[in-house]
Amino acid sequence: FRGREQIMNERIQIPQHAKEILERLNQHGFEAYVVGGCVRDSLLGRQPEDWDITTSARPEQVKAIFGRTIDTGIRCMNWCALCLDWV
Repeated sequence: FRGREQIMNERIQIPQHAKEILERLNQHGFEAYVVGGCVRDSLLGRQPEDWDITTSARPEQVKAIFGRTIDTGIRCMNWCALCLDWV
């Protein structure tokens, strides 16, 4: 019997750059997960176009960890995006 986590790991092949972001956030004590369309596409056998990550870190904490970020302020939620060329 294969567990749900094993099945998910087989279906969702997280690219190295996204894994590095997840690991870096985890190393700093934050939770981080891939979410959204990349999960849906992976489960449907499609190639995701981009990878969204959610984290328990606040935007200012993400900025301190990664340095190069872009404040987007999406709907006043204080979001920030990483510029992956600089991660």
